[in-house]
Amino acid sequence: MRIAAVISWCITIVFLSSGFLFKMMHWPGASIFLVYGFSISLPAMLIHFILRYQKKSEAKITTYAVYFYVMVLVIGLTVLEGIKASRYLLNDFIIVQQHTDKSSRYLQNLISQEKYQSNKDLINKTMQVVEILRNDRYNLIISAGGVDQDSIPLGKDNMDIAITYFVVMDEGAKGDHLVNEIAQLRNEFLNEFTQLSLNPNLLYEDVSQPRFSNEGFPQNWISYNFEHSTLAASLTKMSTLENQILHTLLIVLEEKNKRRAG
Repeated sequence: MRIAAVISWCITIVFLSSGFLFKMMHWPGASIFLVYGFSISLPAMLIHFILRYQKKSEAKITTYAVYFYVMVLVIGLTVLEGIKASRYLLNDFIIVQQHTDKSSRYLQNLISQEKYQSNKDLINKTMQVVEILRNDRYNLIISAGGVDQDSIPLGKDNMDIAITYFVVMDEGAKGDHLVNEIAQLRNEFLNEFTQLSLNPNLLYEDVSQPRFSNEGFPQNWISYNFEHSTLAASLTKMSTLENQILHTLLIVLEEKNKRRAG
């Protein structure tokens, strides 16, 4: 019976440790590990108490296992409480993203006004890039399991899905396509800004330029923005960029309209 208790506690601790680790790393399967771990701990605890009642000396090694089990449990529950708090923060990211999307829809309505339609080519090119961003956001949300009743992505805390989507899937074709389209559009905007003598600092960020990590290592735009980034943060970054692109377009259209009117 002592051997059965030791084996039960070892399996319990392995399952619980794996479950808490998977929860912390936002990997799938965490709940399964935790359910199995807690389930096995019940008969293990029962065997431990039987051993203590029958022969206390036989329960010495299982007592150490119980202490270790309690330690794993306390550390794991503390981690889960921290993850729970972080989810409220992730919800705030999603709320910001949703408001940014509303702002982008408003800018799109402004751009669709008749007075700007003489620049239809530039508008169409811009909207093609905007649609790429929107489709990528939609695909990320669907890949993470969709949304709940409040339109909050179910996989909002997933830290791998964005970098996997843009870098791993199709050998990074989606990420390369997004960056190339955004960079080409920016070059067109830069030409327009130069012709109109506008301040180039009003342009959105140059995605073709390398960034530097906190450790000082160069990274491309995709890795810098999406590596180790939660889905909630990734969606917010993409919505913000979309808003900046539409705002840049509106600056060009408004300046052209003013000069035409003057």
